[in-house]
Amino acid sequence: MKKAEAESGETADLSGVLIKLGIFTVLMVVLPIGSYFVSRDYYFGEKNTTPPGIIAALMANLLLVGFVWYAMAEDRADQKREKLKKKQ
Repeated sequence: MKKAEAESGETADLSGVLIKLGIFTVLMVVLPIGSYFVSRDYYFGEKNTTPPGIIAALMANLLLVGFVWYAMAEDRADQKREKLKKKQ
C-alpha cells in the first residue's frame, strides 16, 4: 500500500493490476513456447533446436522487459496524478 493511501485510509483498487499481471503471466507461458515450436517447425526444421531455443529465450526476455517498462510507466503516471492533487 502506498503512503498516501495509508494516510488517507483508502484502499487501492487492485483489479487492474491483477488483470495486467494475469495477461503477462499467460503471455510468459504461451509466447516463448509458441515461438519455439513455430520457429522450429516452419523455419529451422526439427533437427536444429538451438535457434528456436534462442528465439524462445528472447521472447521471454522481451516480455519481462515489457512488463517492467509498463510498471514503471504506470508508476510515473501515478506520481504525476499525486503531484496534481497536491497542487489543488
